[in-house]
Amino acid sequence: MRWRSLVWGVFLFAGPQGLFGDITPDNFFDLLEIGEVSYSISVSVEKIDWSNGRGKPKEEPASVDLADLRKRHKTRGDEESARDYARAAQRDGETGESDAAYLALLPFLESGRAAISTVYCAIDNRTASQDFALARQLGEVYRQVYPLDAELCYQMFNASLAGSIYNRVFYLLNTTLDVFLEQRDESLLTERNIEAFFESYLRDLHREIDVASLERAVELDPDNYKYNLTAGFVKTLIVFLSKVGTAAVARDVEEDMILEILADKTGAGGILCFLESANRQRPQRDIQIYLAYAMFHATFAEAGPAVKYARKAVRTRPDLPEGYDALLYTLMFSDVLEHDELTDFDSLIAVLESKLENVGKNNYDYYSLSVLTLVRQTDNGDNPLPKTLARMKRYLDQARKLDSESFFARFGLANYYLLFGDYGRAIGLYEELAAGADRDRLVMVYNNQGLALVLNGDRGGALEALERALGIDEQNRRTKRALAALQEP
Repeated sequence: MRWRSLVWGVFLFAGPQGLFGDITPDNFFDLLEIGEVSYSISVSVEKIDWSNGRGKPKEEPASVDLADLRKRHKTRGDEESARDYARAAQRDGETGESDAAYLALLPFLESGRAAISTVYCAIDNRTASQDFALARQLGEVYRQVYPLDAELCYQMFNASLAGSIYNRVFYLLNTTLDVFLEQRDESLLTERNIEAFFESYLRDLHREIDVASLERAVELDPDNYKYNLTAGFVKTLIVFLSKVGTAAVARDVEEDMILEILADKTGAGGILCFLESANRQRPQRDIQIYLAYAMFHATFAEAGPAVKYARKAVRTRPDLPEGYDALLYTLMFSDVLEHDELTDFDSLIAVLESKLENVGKNNYDYYSLSVLTLVRQTDNGDNPLPKTLARMKRYLDQARKLDSESFFARFGLANYYLLFGDYGRAIGLYEELAAGADRDRLVMVYNNQGLALVLNGDRGGALEALERALGIDEQNRRTKRALAALQEP
């Protein structure tokens, strides 16, 4: 199963919210939704660079045509040809072919004497086909046959995720928190009750996500880089998602209390032990452990170490985007933690420029540069200067050149035309964006479309657009202020 974990940060930018009366070309910037800049820390065992490292998995056999392997299995009917067929079918990705390949494995599995490589192949096959119950059942049966096989334990853990750790975490959080939310009794939100809630929640979560099998894999093969890395970042991810989910649902609970209790109940020191063990086994060119360290320290609000490990990832592999993305996230996180807002735009711009130079062109990175360039110059309340708009336009042209359908590149370009005073072109682009934007982004589109319409002399259209934005997010302060300005006699 492909294992990828994310800790993300979305930073929304808007004008400085100065006070004014009517909406004019000189003051509308105060109400503009400039856009978002979003980067994440991503850890993936699929992306481990095993060169010069111990524990390198066996190489896949040379690619053979799927039809030939199917035919060969029908002719030979042995266990090895069934495995080869199943592996090729999984690479092919067709559900029907994958199911047929599993049936080819079934007689050997039912014998109770299947080779361990056949068991791995079958569990992988069923997990990829989202038949998680059967994948787990196969693991339970064959754990009796191969009780000391670490990889089998690891495969069972993978199968237990049932597709998404995110879904399981948030489902169980919501289910367990219902006790507090239904009664709406703030007296229940004591530290003791919150501790009891987390004990119950984490017990259920560790049962559903088979963390015990993952820990058993580490116990059986303590020097395995992949197992220790996975244990460290999965446990970190559980803390991060639990913290975010609880803060979002039970807003009366202090975030510091949530983090302190989670650190105690999940064993932050134990998580660090897994990561340290993985680091000792790190293949020379791999950066996944550095990304996992950055994720751990960011989750536990330790900004300095988080930035340090993100920088290590960049230094180790300046050709990979994941290190730069982690560095962007941790720099933003550190800045907000210290100042409650972003202030160090120069560092973010320098990282993005380095990423574009060393990794290659990317439309979202160019879009992000356009936003950061605009915000850096206007952060003190000034309106954009012509040279800022010119630089913003150059970045957006690059983004559009790479992906003409990119939402963010088109949104940035619409904002540019609005700021430049070409209201008609801005309105046209906002209309296009509104036809295909998701609900969250529609707020930004309708808000700015309303500004463009009023500046173009269409107050009725502007009211309609702003009311649409408020219908999606009734707490949006800029939209409420723009509506109030339009509705003044």
